[in-house]
Amino acid sequence: MANSQKLREMRKAWKADVVLFIHPFFDSVSGVAGKAYKPVRSGDRNNKHLAFAVSSWGFNTYANEYYAMHELFHLIGLGHSAHNSGQPGVSPARAFIGKYTDSDKDKTTYGVRSFMAYEDVCKRVAKADICERHDHFSSTSRYIELSNGKKLKLGSSSDDNSFTAIKFIREVGNYSKKL
Repeated sequence: MANSQKLREMRKAWKADVVLFIHPFFDSVSGVAGKAYKPVRSGDRNNKHLAFAVSSWGFNTYANEYYAMHELFHLIGLGHSAHNSGQPGVSPARAFIGKYTDSDKDKTTYGVRSFMAYEDVCKRVAKADICERHDHFSSTSRYIELSNGKKLKLGSSSDDNSFTAIKFIREVGNYSKKL
């Protein structure tokens, strides 16, 4: 799809910076639920034709809009958690997996995660049976309330997908002009 001449023609005709394809089947062999292609880094003008071909399997046993949204958010620069050792690509932004609150003397890692973090990675890192997803980007200014009443920041200086999206969206808005 990424090198499809037909896709380039459609993007030009519709002035589309972002293209999202939805595929009706989950890849049960590899376990892939979606795939996003984007430039290697902000400002990489040589790869604009590859930037926004997305293949997302959103209709499977666990079907919901999460898969399509997750892949779409990759296209505006958002990344997985730094704890994803097998994460493809390089991204300066990272999803957040629950760390300790500022006042937590025991440095407890809570079973919480921001939108782009994988559940299995969160459970492994937090050593938790349940890892609650908060449908927000990681951010240094977003706080959530835990079940024990404490507040936890849903981001850090290195886990700030919100900042990256704001910064990268200007780049995204110029992709179709570079085709």
